[in-house]
Amino acid sequence: MMRPDASPIEGFVRQEAHRIHARYVGVTAMRSAVRESGDGYEAQLELRFPQHQLIVNAAAASGDAAVRAAAAEAERELLRLEARDPSVAAPLHAKAA
Repeated sequence: MMRPDASPIEGFVRQEAHRIHARYVGVTAMRSAVRESGDGYEAQLELRFPQHQLIVNAAAASGDAAVRAAAAEAERELLRLEARDPSVAAPLHAKAA
C-alpha cells in the first residue's frame, strides 16, 4: 500500500526496486532519485552488492518513463554483472534439503 503522501512516481520506483531485488538477491542496498531536468525527468538508480556497485541514469519526458528507462538499463548492466559473478542473482530452482 502506498503512503498517502507518496507520489505515483515513488510507487513506481518501489515496484521496480522490488522487481529487481526479486531477481538479484545479492542486492544489499538500493537508492533512487527522480528529478525534473530541462523539459523532462532524470532517474538515477544505485544498487549495491557486497563486492559491486551499479549506478545508472536515464532521462525521459515523464518521471515514470525515466524510471522505466533506468530500470531497463540496470537490467542490462546486471546481466553483464551476473555473467561475471553469478552470486548476485537468485537461483532459478531452490535445492531440496
